[in-house]
Amino acid sequence: MQTLNPATPEYLNSLFTISSESNEWKYLENELSKIELNKGINQPLVARNYGEVWQYLYSEEARFTVFGKKSFNHIFRHRNHPKTHKLEYIEMPASDSFCVTKSQS
Repeated sequence: MQTLNPATPEYLNSLFTISSESNEWKYLENELSKIELNKGINQPLVARNYGEVWQYLYSEEARFTVFGKKSFNHIFRHRNHPKTHKLEYIEMPASDSFCVTKSQS
């Protein structure tokens, strides 16, 4: 039997969530409704299908930086997307104006 490697505490401590009241959340709603996977479906922001919808999971610092500048990604999943009828994950880059504050982490 193969076991999965558990996530390290350092990695888990690097994850954070954002408030649904933030400007970043408004940015994410706008971007989520425009992604290719959601084009042509009813209510692309939600993508409701058999009770499943897009779920925001967490945010994280990107693995790679551009010119030494930190960047961040927001992770979403849909357990049964109406177009593919399968589990879908999206890693969405944060807005250019996004920065992490202690209240978010």
